[in-house]
Amino acid sequence: MGISVNIFPWICWCTWAARNQLVFENRTLNPDEVICNALRLAREWQEAQPRGQQSPHSLDINGTRTHNNTSTGLNTLYTNAAWRLEDKTAGCSWVLHNPRLEETRQGTSTVRFVASPLMAEALAVREALLQAKALHLTNICLKSDNQVLIKALSSKQHPVELYGINLDIENLSLSLRLFLLLMYLGA
Repeated sequence: MGISVNIFPWICWCTWAARNQLVFENRTLNPDEVICNALRLAREWQEAQPRGQQSPHSLDINGTRTHNNTSTGLNTLYTNAAWRLEDKTAGCSWVLHNPRLEETRQGTSTVRFVASPLMAEALAVREALLQAKALHLTNICLKSDNQVLIKALSSKQHPVELYGINLDIENLSLSLRLFLLLMYLGA
């Protein structure tokens, strides 16, 4: 069976995962391995989707189930973070794809004194949304591989350690019309 889903996010994800392996584990993957992993994950995702489903369901910031269609012109924002216990440092990244302009932007940052991997993921989302706001973008479809963070944002039951960061994300989402899409990506 061929792959009929967009492979771009899978390539971005696997490239970022390979970068993290290099930085944090001193392990190198060659480009062929990265692409093969991306194609394998895209195929697994496609096969895991119910038949006849055109696009994934998501939860908006109010917890309401919606049905996203990529042809609606939503800006898609992918975030990820890595956390190093030894020095409490987080590496945060984001990739923003604007389908109308066929444009992709990306960014990374390093943050010190981060308490946990969950906080690192939340900081990556906040930074990405700040960048989207600076670009005057609305209708953001946020895709994250962190189920705990997405559930916390969609339920507004903020863990104590994330309270301030999640409120920042919530306030940004009001101005950006943010949609949270649950997307679990495995390596």
